[in-house]
Amino acid sequence: MSTVSKHILNEIADKLDNKKDDFQMKIKKLDALSQETLEILNEIVVLYEKMELEKELSEEEREQLLSLFDQLEESDDYKDIAKN
Repeated sequence: MSTVSKHILNEIADKLDNKKDDFQMKIKKLDALSQETLEILNEIVVLYEKMELEKELSEEEREQLLSLFDQLEESDDYKDIAKN
């Protein structure tokens, strides 16, 4: 294998390692969130997925989504993140 090929493979391996580290950091950040915040985020994701599939949400679902974002902003986790 040429030196150039080895160099390129090493660069790819380094990038993958960095991605792995980034992913692990994101998981650690999620682990630090409270159960309440995780449940709110999960409900938001469910509504967004529905919106992507159906291209629209009902009025009730839109109000629910806005309420979830309000709840998220009031959470201690969000306030801690906003400080940093």
